Amino acid sequence: DGFQDQFGGPRYKKYLRKKLRNFILSISHLPMAEQKIQVAQELFRWMGENPQTDDILVVGLEP
Repeated sequence: DGFQDQFGGPRYKKYLRKKLRNFILSISHLPMAEQKIQVAQELFRWMGENPQTDDILVVGLEP
């Protein structure tokens, strides 16, 4: 919750659900610990200097 609603990027737009889904799929082959790092890096990359606009929760599950 919140990640897809975060404003940022070069045009200060929302990240959006489709972009988040594609990003999660692109890192799904990585170990969970690395996925956690990648998600945080992607969020901060997207936000840049913009403030966080909502609470953010990302849950990862592994079999």
